[in-house]
Amino acid sequence: MNTRRWFAHWSSLHFAYHRCIRNWRASRNAFGASEPLFAAQATLRGIGVELCILLIFWLSKDSSTPIGAAPRDALRNLPDIRHVLEAQLADRSADGRVPRAIIGRYLRLLFYFGEEWLKAQIPGLFPAGDDQLRRAAWRSHLGHDQGPLRELISELHGCYAEDIALLGSDEVDKDFRDFYQDRLADYVLLLHLWGGLPADLLEQFWRDAPASVRQHAMWLVGQQVSRPASEVSDEVKARGLTYWERRLAAAMQSSQPDSYRSELGVIGQWCFHGQVDEAWLCEQLLRMLKAGFVPTDAFSVVEWLQNVVLRYVDQAVEVMAALLRHPRIDQWAYMTQRDPIRAVLNEGLLHGTPETVGRVHETVSFLSSIGETSYLDLVRPTAAE
Repeated sequence: MNTRRWFAHWSSLHFAYHRCIRNWRASRNAFGASEPLFAAQATLRGIGVELCILLIFWLSKDSSTPIGAAPRDALRNLPDIRHVLEAQLADRSADGRVPRAIIGRYLRLLFYFGEEWLKAQIPGLFPAGDDQLRRAAWRSHLGHDQGPLRELISELHGCYAEDIALLGSDEVDKDFRDFYQDRLADYVLLLHLWGGLPADLLEQFWRDAPASVRQHAMWLVGQQVSRPASEVSDEVKARGLTYWERRLAAAMQSSQPDSYRSELGVIGQWCFHGQVDEAWLCEQLLRMLKAGFVPTDAFSVVEWLQNVVLRYVDQAVEVMAALLRHPRIDQWAYMTQRDPIRAVLNEGLLHGTPETVGRVHETVSFLSSIGETSYLDLVRPTAAE
């Protein structure tokens, strides 16, 4: 590589180094110095390991070089960097947490640049007999990598199982709460949606995760199934819808339905995105309402029903009626959403089946009985008529 090209790479690495330092300082204030990755980035050793990995990345951007022409073989073609990383992983002392935290942060990147090499290093990167070293690599991957690696689920099965068990523990360390709990839920559900999560880990997650973490998981599922078709495959969306159906079925069979309410209530946000199959969503909303559950975001549901009523008039009216009569519904949903409610009820009167028309009359009567009389004109003819 000529001098100018090397200087360009050096300049990019120099910029990346200072960016890492700035990010570390900001994140350190937010999460505390005990976080493995940020503590590692505060050392010269950690910076050196990180720069080695970033050098691979920047070299891969030049397609005129052997590295850029074959990025998946980058580590094979960079023996000096490979030997440096291997020497760092050979350190089994407490200081070995530093390189492991950095490498864990870039696990996905290193898998791309050297899949075979990385798989061979897994026993040293995540040593089974050393909790501190293993956790440094694992928590950095979990908390700060670009996402899970389906190809390494067998090797990391124990790490997932260990942290899922912590979700239900009363003695969980404070550093694991909130941020890492949500990240763990993200990784578990993404692996499930991608078809790479072992069934035992999913069952363990459902069993051990508290309601707040399962609620976050359902939110993530909604985000994924609501993405454009160009970004998410039909298989991923199908698994997401099946995930909801399984959770609703479990809630309906449970002797403790309250533990499912916040998790299932997230479906209101699925309506907000407006990307999920409308007929399926109508069916699921009706099932959950009949089972005693209610969407947390009833406002989004009401607005969504107005958007779909022209295509699914009977289903939209039935869901609206069940929603408005639900004892757990927030009264503000029908006090501040009069226009969309009126639109759905009026469409039901004009184009619904006789059963739907009767359902509209019953709903208007119910609303009037609780003091909401603004819909009476829909079912009562005016004097001029």
